[in-house]
Amino acid sequence: MNQWIKTIEKKNDLDVVKLTDPDYMSVIERNIETGVPILLENIGERLEIVLEPILSKNIYKNEAAWYIDIGAKSIRYSQNFRFYITTRLSNPDYTADVFSKLTVIDFSMPDGTLRDKLLDIVVSKERPELQEKFEALRIQDAANKKVLQQQEDNILSTLSSTTTNILEDESAIQTLDSSKTLTVNIMKRQEAARSMTEDINKFRDTYLQFADHCAAVRYLDRDVEQKRRSRKTTAVSQIFVYEKPSFQRLQIAVRET
Repeated sequence: MNQWIKTIEKKNDLDVVKLTDPDYMSVIERNIETGVPILLENIGERLEIVLEPILSKNIYKNEAAWYIDIGAKSIRYSQNFRFYITTRLSNPDYTADVFSKLTVIDFSMPDGTLRDKLLDIVVSKERPELQEKFEALRIQDAANKKVLQQQEDNILSTLSSTTTNILEDESAIQTLDSSKTLTVNIMKRQEAARSMTEDINKFRDTYLQFADHCAAVRYLDRDVEQKRRSRKTTAVSQIFVYEKPSFQRLQIAVRET
């Protein structure tokens, strides 16, 4: 999640701060004025009251410029300013007020997605050349599907725009023939890629049980952490809390996600 934001905002010189940084508010205030996006990462379930004017976007116009009041300061507000906030909590208990002020996006992985990611990690360790081929096939499949959709749209557009008998429209016939040839070639490539993917999946399937176990450990760790935060720990979960460092070492593969 954090990496995704950093990637899309890299060209805009994104600044990254934490609540533990002594000058985090100074950086936020500066960026509000300059319009540089900022990421406040790894927050808990309670947002600092000083952020309230920003979250509520309590801006006002004074002559030709926009301003926002933060504490006793009146700061010029750039319309280019973007404020990102992230948390490592898997199921944070935010109030309805927070949801009404922010666009909340859940980046957590579904069970199947996490398992597939773990399989990618394992195969890349065991057979890196196989994983590279598998990823190349994924990219090729997506590209082929895009071209097929474009050809389908092209055919429909040609048929709908023809005002004469389709058999008498040379341009339309050439377009349809070209689309047909390209589609057939892509379908052949898709069939060959499907065969290679099936062979790779046979190797990946040998690690399915391992990936499922790792995913289960990951979700158990998440649930234990939630109980620890809410102080509703049981005798069993207390064991995992006290043995957290050792427990985490068992999840190296999971943590690489």
